[in-house]
Amino acid sequence: MKNKLILCTTALCCMLFMGCPYETAVGIDATPSVKIDTRLLGTWQAKNSTDSKFIVTKAGDNEYKIEEKKKSGDKSSIYHAFLSDVKGTMFMNAKEDDGLSANYYLYKVVMSTATSVHLIPVTENITEKFATSAELRQFIEKNMGLSFFFDKNIDEYTKL
Repeated sequence: MKNKLILCTTALCCMLFMGCPYETAVGIDATPSVKIDTRLLGTWQAKNSTDSKFIVTKAGDNEYKIEEKKKSGDKSSIYHAFLSDVKGTMFMNAKEDDGLSANYYLYKVVMSTATSVHLIPVTENITEKFATSAELRQFIEKNMGLSFFFDKNIDEYTKL
């Protein structure tokens, strides 16, 4: 379970900054309930890119703050994220803290080792919209085993 939490948190950092996963107005859980895993805290970088690094810190007992620092000197991006456990599969719910974004990005988190995590975006091709977290969770439980549910691009991140 701890490995899954680590993967989820790391995945959160990575997925937020790569690709365009599904966006939803509600998180998988109405309030974060999965406790912070300290192994996910630290600095992460995409395996295939050195353009950015992601600094993951604790924002609360169940929430993470993810700061994307770009080598180019561009302004950093800040995200707030939490993990949700859906039938033993960890998902990251991430929201950009820019004053404009109201939606969550969703990623499946798979921890390979304590220093490597894979983030798999929920496909942006899902057209359903959800008014409540309970509706979203039910949809994910029903469809997460289908081949269309996740994006084909898998992002791998390593801890620095």
